[in-house]
Amino acid sequence: MSRGFVKEGDQEETPIVTPRAALPDGTPNYVTPTGLELLKQERETLVSEQEASKDNRIQYNYLTAKILQIDERINSAEIVNNAGKNNGEIRFGAWVTYLNGQNQKQTIRIVGVDEADAVHGKISFLSPLAKALTGHKKGEKVEFQRPNSAEILQIESIFYGEEGTASVVEITSAKELSAQERLTAMIRKKNKPGEVATEIEPADVEEENDEEEIDETADKERFIQEKKKEENEFLPLVNERGNMVGRAFRWQCHEGNKLLHPTVHLYIKNSKGEMFLQKRPSWKKIEPGKWDVAVGGHVKLLEKTEAALIREAEEELKLKNFKAKFLKSYVYESAVEKELVHIYFLKYDGDLSPTDETDGGRFWPMEEIKANLMKKVFTSWFEKEIGWIS
Repeated sequence: MSRGFVKEGDQEETPIVTPRAALPDGTPNYVTPTGLELLKQERETLVSEQEASKDNRIQYNYLTAKILQIDERINSAEIVNNAGKNNGEIRFGAWVTYLNGQNQKQTIRIVGVDEADAVHGKISFLSPLAKALTGHKKGEKVEFQRPNSAEILQIESIFYGEEGTASVVEITSAKELSAQERLTAMIRKKNKPGEVATEIEPADVEEENDEEEIDETADKERFIQEKKKEENEFLPLVNERGNMVGRAFRWQCHEGNKLLHPTVHLYIKNSKGEMFLQKRPSWKKIEPGKWDVAVGGHVKLLEKTEAALIREAEEELKLKNFKAKFLKSYVYESAVEKELVHIYFLKYDGDLSPTDETDGGRFWPMEEIKANLMKKVFTSWFEKEIGWIS
């Protein structure tokens, strides 16, 4: 991780800045026209956030470092616009439709490293799939070497054009740009031993069958929505005292990177001493189908912990207008994530209405909970925390 810039004497916290997409030293920063506009729009957003954070020294320094990062990318950008300027070959900026080894039709676009977006089929020009396809023509078959096997791809169509245009323009013969010639020569070379590893696009590796991890009757549409949320939502990064020191995409926090991010847990007991637990739905990526704390969720970027607790309680149980007691904070760590958990407690005898954020819920007698501990009935964090709840 790189470190943000701080004022001299400001040693309280140095913001951690998540690196941008990998661009090995000496590699031109090729971008499409749309890609450059997206970088500029991202910069404008960061500047607006910075203006609103003048009273938060750590956040202000963090955003300053992010702006310096994106300025470097904007200043080094080399626009490559091949619409109507090619000889029928796959080059930078191409939309390519091909049949994969399972005879399934797929469409991707080859773009710059910052523009890559697997959700919308955009892959980096440095990715293995882009390297395999570059230089080939419509109708050709391409052998694509996956980590454990080879796959034959048949190219069906090649188009060029930017998003927002009335239509994409099919390739026509024309003289290549000098920048494009350099690009083609570069990405057709084989990686040398010891070369910096390039980013791996989801379209370039064997897809993990995440849906096998959920029950056959699960809401698969909701599972897909959750995956998209992981790919597009930012979460704050904090130190163990809860001070924000950076931000990262949600998926980055759940892929074993151990980026510390804040969460909230609310434990609810009624006057009988029974504890309300929710059941995690089977579309959840982490510990699906297990019984869990009544309310749990992430603290959003720039959101206060208490506000996150109130929001999550309403989203999961339709619970409003309550005042919970803060118990403690601790660092929970597993193989896939690292969280600063803020635990709250509420004594409550009213109605609780689990929403589709859960798979239902009920009050459990404490004896029943104790009888089911260490039997894979509850989430791992619940079993860790239950001893702290009186």
